[in-house]
Amino acid sequence: MVGLLKNDLTEKMNINKVPVFAGAPDFIVALLGTNTLSSGSICDRAGSSEGINLCLDINPLTKNINSNLLKDIRILPGILPNMYNLSYLIPDSGIRFSSYKKSIAPEMIYEYFVISLLKKDTTNNEGFVLMCEIGKEVKQGLDRLEKICLELGYKMPYAIRTSGGQAQNHSWLSFKSTIINYPIEVTTCADSELTGNSILAWYGLKEFDSIQQAANEIVKISKTFYPNPSFL
Repeated sequence: MVGLLKNDLTEKMNINKVPVFAGAPDFIVALLGTNTLSSGSICDRAGSSEGINLCLDINPLTKNINSNLLKDIRILPGILPNMYNLSYLIPDSGIRFSSYKKSIAPEMIYEYFVISLLKKDTTNNEGFVLMCEIGKEVKQGLDRLEKICLELGYKMPYAIRTSGGQAQNHSWLSFKSTIINYPIEVTTCADSELTGNSILAWYGLKEFDSIQQAANEIVKISKTFYPNPSFL
């Protein structure tokens, strides 16, 4: 009788079993959620801090390139086998802008705050100057990664993808694109960590044959921001 009850309980548990998948660190799933998996792709993961991540199929440490170019560049294994991730970090880009906004207009929505700064006369406009500074820091990182690519015989991509809190501020992205002189692509879900977790789950459910296939199918671009000289 006990054996029958045990079998019956096991059968019910199997019927109601729900698969649960453990995700990866937010940095990893952000790269997945922007499909920054192939050589030459770039993701600007931008929130309180910012990391510009370049995926390559070669480890620059194994090549004879100028060591100064690799200074402050974090090199890690890529998500997929035989791939590498090169990161240029800006530790406080979002924090600095957020602190300035709180001191000026704490209740204003970020998008509207950026629009208000862009409408002001740039003379003595501290907010506009700060946005230029942050944009130039991102450009500095992109320029460094571009030099590494040239040393290795690669070309930079046509556009970069972005994720995180800053990716939800379209006015900022339009201005930022102008400063860095690169188109910026936003995926259908700006919080790409969520998309990255879904990619792992769908792959775990065997709906796709590989993580790359899942990313190719799931990650879509919803909007692209292009440089606009009228801002400057």
